[in-house]
Amino acid sequence: FAQYELGMSDEQVKEEVARIIKEHFDENNNKEVWKQCLNQIDLTTLNGDDTTEKVRKMAEAVNDFQKNFPGLPNVASICVYPALVPTVKEHLHADGVGITSVAGGFPASQTFIEVKVAEVALAVAEGATEIDIVLSQGKFFEGMYEECFDEIAEQKAAAKDAHFKVILE
Repeated sequence: FAQYELGMSDEQVKEEVARIIKEHFDENNNKEVWKQCLNQIDLTTLNGDDTTEKVRKMAEAVNDFQKNFPGLPNVASICVYPALVPTVKEHLHADGVGITSVAGGFPASQTFIEVKVAEVALAVAEGATEIDIVLSQGKFFEGMYEECFDEIAEQKAAAKDAHFKVILE
């Protein structure tokens, strides 16, 4: 982290966000941008009671989206827990829609690094085209930044060519 300028205060961040919105809101407040936003959404189910049937129905709905809503882009991907990736892979047939899996001890990242890496690798092996992990908050708040970096790097390596996203809760 030493190579990055991380010295902005909360107030400076708020001011910069306000400036960007003021300067660019009008040019981005139109149907084409809103359509593009739709195409960047991960249709997600991360409930303890998720079933293969529920996920199959999600995939079918995504498959039928273009027929039901012509002229609108489909979602970017379907996001599920790792064990449900094979269900999405089996039933998703829509072009350009990815398969996202949360992994790495999601949602709390409170497990062993070996488990995190294995979960990422297994999700990719089962067909995930994107992996979403959560930053280890406990380690981050303890100031263990290098350990956080190392964990992220190990999981990224396990993700191979899959798109990789780190969620900052």
